[in-house]
Amino acid sequence: FEWAESLMRRRQNENQKITKPAVLGAVICLGRCLDFLERENLRKLKEYYNTISEYFKKQGVNLPENKGGKDLLKRELDCFLINSFVAKQKEEDESQSYDSVRGVFFEGNELYPTSGFREKDHIQIAILNPNCIKGFFKVRSEDKSFHSV
Repeated sequence: FEWAESLMRRRQNENQKITKPAVLGAVICLGRCLDFLERENLRKLKEYYNTISEYFKKQGVNLPENKGGKDLLKRELDCFLINSFVAKQKEEDESQSYDSVRGVFFEGNELYPTSGFREKDHIQIAILNPNCIKGFFKVRSEDKSFHSV
């Protein structure tokens, strides 16, 4: 909800028109996931970056850049690399194409000096195959007569 509220206040692009932030719950199956919590997939992305950056350099074209200060809120390079990596994989072998992508993002101020945790750390999941979405629901309001869980 905090993320939706921040996007309403600070639009990412001209097509974004959030007027009433909300949360939607979903039951999902990640299927064949390009999971950046796994070192093997981080290694694949690094190798892909090395290959594609060399290709772009030979073409005299610059890769997109991540922007947005220390939190890199506009991850244009990351987005480009992941999208093109997924598309390349699908093109090479559709039977092995990815259904979802999961990554961790460390953002915000340290919780305390030398902390490995930050105020806005989060995991993002992108569903590429709509069949991964098994159901969705409106998140119900909290019943204030009970303690919060």
